[in-house]
Amino acid sequence: MALTSLCDGRIINQTLEDFGTACTIRVLSGTDYNNYGDRSNSYSDQSVTGFLHSFVDDDREVKEGQYNGGDTFIIFKTTDKEYVKVNNWVQYDSEWYRITNVNKGIASGSDYVVEARVQKGVWRT
Repeated sequence: MALTSLCDGRIINQTLEDFGTACTIRVLSGTDYNNYGDRSNSYSDQSVTGFLHSFVDDDREVKEGQYNGGDTFIIFKTTDKEYVKVNNWVQYDSEWYRITNVNKGIASGSDYVVEARVQKGVWRT
């Protein structure tokens, strides 16, 4: 049962539910063009739970060469994976981050974690 719970994301989802931070993912929901060819995008906001971590030079993963100091990730629940896409934006603790890369941890054919590499930025419509 414990391996099944890990493999289908229940353990990580519950941990994020207990200790994560409420945040918003801004999802591009549509694009229209006016008669002059000017583009206008529409967005929808999704309330999710995540946990942000920025690596520093003293972290083991940086010393081993897996990450660089300053790399920032947000871990999301697997139930939110449909919103975690490259170029979507996340508002976390009043700061905006653009998703630049998404990794899904997969075990036994099921997602157990969704990890987004992010860059701090300024949200502009």
